[in-house]
Amino acid sequence: MDWPERGVYFFFAPDKTRGSRDQHRITRIGTHAVSEGSKASLWNRLRTYRGAMNGTYEGGGNHRGSVFRKRVGEAITNRSGYQEEYPEWGDGSNANRELRLEEFEME
Repeated sequence: MDWPERGVYFFFAPDKTRGSRDQHRITRIGTHAVSEGSKASLWNRLRTYRGAMNGTYEGGGNHRGSVFRKRVGEAITNRSGYQEEYPEWGDGSNANRELRLEEFEME
């Protein structure tokens, strides 16, 4: 795909609109790779949010590599009382295979 290396992205809520209009409400705005000399790319950041598209973790992502995914998971676990089911959510910058499989449903 012909994606820019750096940029701004917007997430829209498909079930929320701006007032009485039919326009979807923006729920997140972010930037990536906007610093001079950054080796990261916008597409790689968006791919991290989307999650895996093949293999064992189909549709799952890595909340330890994305603060956005980590915070959304924290909000869900707090709201739904899942702290005991996911006691290690967000701990550290990586996890072993067993823990990733345990957290897969939340991802």
